[in-house]
Amino acid sequence: MSRLDPGRRGGDDAEFHEAAGGLADGFAALPGGFGTLEEILEALTWLQLGIQDKACGLLNTKGFFDPLLGQLDRAVRAGFLSPSDRDLLLVDSRPGGLADRLREALRPPAGAAALP
Repeated sequence: MSRLDPGRRGGDDAEFHEAAGGLADGFAALPGGFGTLEEILEALTWLQLGIQDKACGLLNTKGFFDPLLGQLDRAVRAGFLSPSDRDLLLVDSRPGGLADRLREALRPPAGAAALP
């Protein structure tokens, strides 16, 4: 089994996520269930905490994630989530649009030194 096989014996989820995250340029979630939500929210939390620095996005096909986005907005209004942290989650209803937003998040800010 490869080192990224979640069914392998002897590893744990944190080890798997660290290895998988090291290979990714960013994280994107399509409509799904508990596992999908857990994975994207974990990546987003790690971004918020500075554990990882890769963009996180949702493909909001046919408004699938509208209730989740509404809950995040409610958390901002209630003071549980800062507006800047809310803005860490990139959202688009079109695959190409989300890909563009994730790609844009990879670019260094104007005037910043480019990575080698």
